[in-house]
Amino acid sequence: MQVRVLLRSEDPRLSGEDGPKVWGIRAEPRHGRKAVVGRIRAGEKRRADFGGKGFLLRAVSLRAARDLEGVEVYVSPGKPEEVPPLEGKRVLAYAEIFPSVAREDLEEAEIEFAVPKGWLRGSNPSGSRAVLFHYGEPGWEELPTVEVGEEGEEILFLARTPGFSTFAFVDNTNEEFSLGTHENTENVGDVVRLIYGYTQGRFTSRVFDAGGVAQWDNLVWSFTEPQGGATNIAYVGAEPDTLKDGSSRVGTQWQGTYENTRNPDDGSYENLSEASTGGGGEVIQYTYVSSENVYEGETVSFENAQAADGNYENMRELPLPIFYYAENEGSYTVGDTYTDVCRLEFTLTKPSDYLVLAELGLGHASNTTPALANLLVDGTTYGEAKLEPDVAGCRYPVFWMKKVSLGAGSHTVQIQAASGTDGGTAYVDNVHLLLLRLPLGYQYAEQETELSTGTSEEDKLVLQFTPITTENYLIFASLEYKATTTADITMNLYVDT
Repeated sequence: MQVRVLLRSEDPRLSGEDGPKVWGIRAEPRHGRKAVVGRIRAGEKRRADFGGKGFLLRAVSLRAARDLEGVEVYVSPGKPEEVPPLEGKRVLAYAEIFPSVAREDLEEAEIEFAVPKGWLRGSNPSGSRAVLFHYGEPGWEELPTVEVGEEGEEILFLARTPGFSTFAFVDNTNEEFSLGTHENTENVGDVVRLIYGYTQGRFTSRVFDAGGVAQWDNLVWSFTEPQGGATNIAYVGAEPDTLKDGSSRVGTQWQGTYENTRNPDDGSYENLSEASTGGGGEVIQYTYVSSENVYEGETVSFENAQAADGNYENMRELPLPIFYYAENEGSYTVGDTYTDVCRLEFTLTKPSDYLVLAELGLGHASNTTPALANLLVDGTTYGEAKLEPDVAGCRYPVFWMKKVSLGAGSHTVQIQAASGTDGGTAYVDNVHLLLLRLPLGYQYAEQETELSTGTSEEDKLVLQFTPITTENYLIFASLEYKATTTADITMNLYVDT
């Protein structure tokens, strides 16, 4: 017997994975047989012969546990409907096998069967090329099966069974059951389907040989059809340079009104969206500047600021102030509580670094009590001074230089002074406060800890850098010193020496 399957589709897209499929093709000869054994003495082994009767089964051997009379063995190809199929195996045939005696009357039972070589084209190095399965109380179980030889074009097998009911003869080789000829079809995972793009194909199975004259009336297969129709997906391309109404504006309404998209049943409007993942034309995106903050640079050509529609960018410049300045000229007195003697408040639109320069004259009414002064930026102390004058009422210069990094927002810089003793009076003269915005490429270094020196010159602070271009630089340098003797003090500022 040979099986031919014709698969057909109305659309090339309904092929391959999305097309019709067929699998699990199996055919069984349908005929029942009986073999007479007769009398079996206790311990004796007798054979019920089915050879040459058009089926895989060759013989059933029974060993009696007691004397038995009139023993017969019945075979019916196929399986009852209530017995589930053996899943995951390539079943060659099913059969029901029953002796006329109870299982407890038997010591052992063996089943001999033969499979045509053409059915087993593969190999199984680890075991028998065909095995016998038995359906019992726990379900399907594999029986110990061995190959016992060959006879002509058949391979002989022997299996020992613990009981009788429904059996499955299984191809145990590594070849697929559906060996055959494909025409525009393919075998994917034991499923025959159309090759993608074809609307018709054919599969012709290998030849099945029942081993004799048999009536094949139990052809079984599984089949699925496509679950939905074929669909087309089209993507929107780029609009033409000149639209249908003659304009070049994207999105110009051609005709009708938005009321044309209104659903007359529920009053809702269509929500239209376009999502192209490919196949469209060139996408051109224009971004125009509404305003810019220009801090440094120059104009090359105003034509560079002209957009494709002929309009020019509207540019405005919001530079940061170069400096902030405050002063308090004259002479003042303060008590023992810190008091602002100069205050500077301002707001920055962007972060920047500033150099703070501050100076004042500071003295005290007593030559035994110190006068105090502080420099604060946003509440943080950046400079401190404590002077105990040699002469009461004399003013001594105080100077601070400090780099600060300020963020965008409001800022406050203060110079405060106070007497160093309760009820004392400190004098303050001519206070000046300057903040200079540091330009790009500035260089700065500081040393805030106290250092000592001897009689030889020593570097107390070194600033090294490499300018990108030749530029003019303004150098600010400051230090505080305290002498422990009446000897002279020498201080030098060197540049590239």
